[in-house]
Amino acid sequence: MLAALESVAANSANITAIQRIDAINEVIARVWLVLGLVWNAAELVKLAQGALASIPKILPPTQRNDLTAHLHSRDSLEFPPALDPNVERKGVNLDAAIHILANSPSVHEATGLDRDGLLQRFTSPWTPDEALRN
Repeated sequence: MLAALESVAANSANITAIQRIDAINEVIARVWLVLGLVWNAAELVKLAQGALASIPKILPPTQRNDLTAHLHSRDSLEFPPALDPNVERKGVNLDAAIHILANSPSVHEATGLDRDGLLQRFTSPWTPDEALRN
């Protein structure tokens, strides 16, 4: 699913959607960061932190101990002013992140899959039906 979201963000040429693309890239980078922390993948944490440091901050900050506080926000959130559409927008390097997880011993142990099996799962096209089946 992260790959599908990244593909949408990377392939959008719609100038009016820049803030949404930046928000998607930030969400993706935050998810990779959490995955790196959960799976004890220091390289992935570093990769995600680098991406977060280089992309515009669109989303409100969250406290790790109170992640659900933002689910039912009563106050509307405003996007920052429009950003330069000519600035290159890079998120987490998808291939690098996938290879880091596919080579993680803790992921191998938890899933029962080897590197090749994980790479096949991580790189197959995402669909809701496939996600429910596997």
